[in-house]
Amino acid sequence: LQSAHRMFTACVALARERRLVRVEVSNLPMLALTHLARAELPAARTLAEQAKSIARSLGDRRADALADVALAEIHVLAGQWN
Repeated sequence: LQSAHRMFTACVALARERRLVRVEVSNLPMLALTHLARAELPAARTLAEQAKSIARSLGDRRADALADVALAEIHVLAGQWN
C-alpha cells in the first residue's frame, strides 16, 4: 500500500507538471483510494472530487466511475449514509 501510494502520488504530480490531463484523471481516483486505505478521508475526498470534475469535463466515464467508487467508500467510512 505504501509503495502504491508513493507511485500514484508521483504519477499524478508528473502528469500535472507535464499537463497530461488524461493521465492525471486516470490516476487521481487511485490516489484517492490509497488515501482512503490510509484513513486520510479529507485528502481522499478532495482527490476524488477533483477526479470527478475533471472526468466529467473530459467525458472520461472510467475515471468518473472510479471517482464514484472512491466517494462511495468515503461516505461509508465517514458514516454518511444519505
